[in-house]
Amino acid sequence: MSTPQTMNDPSGAEHHGCLSRMSTDGAMDLEQKCMLNHCITHGSSFLAVTILGEDVASEVCSSARGFYIGCTDDQGPVARDSAEYWTTCIEAQKALDDHEWTQRLHP
Repeated sequence: MSTPQTMNDPSGAEHHGCLSRMSTDGAMDLEQKCMLNHCITHGSSFLAVTILGEDVASEVCSSARGFYIGCTDDQGPVARDSAEYWTTCIEAQKALDDHEWTQRLHP
C-alpha cells in the first residue's frame, strides 16, 4: 500500500490514497464524488451520509467477523464503510488514523 498523505496538504493530494482504494461497483456521479470528498476531509461515514443523510463520524466498530471502519448510532451499527475487517481493534484504529482502508460505496 502507498504511504498515506497528511490531511493538511493544501494541494488536495491527501485524498489520492483514499480515492485510489475505493471499492466501486460502477461510476460515481458528481454529487457522490463531492460527498465522498467531504467525508474523507471530515472523517465522516460516506455510507451513513448516503443511507441516513446525516454526517456521522467514522469509527472502529466490531462484529462477529472482526473489526471494521463504520459508524453507529444509539441503536447500534449503521454502516460498514471499510471493505476490510481486522482481527484487532488496534489494527483497525491504525488503518482509520492512517487512511489505509478501502471505502465501500454501497451498503
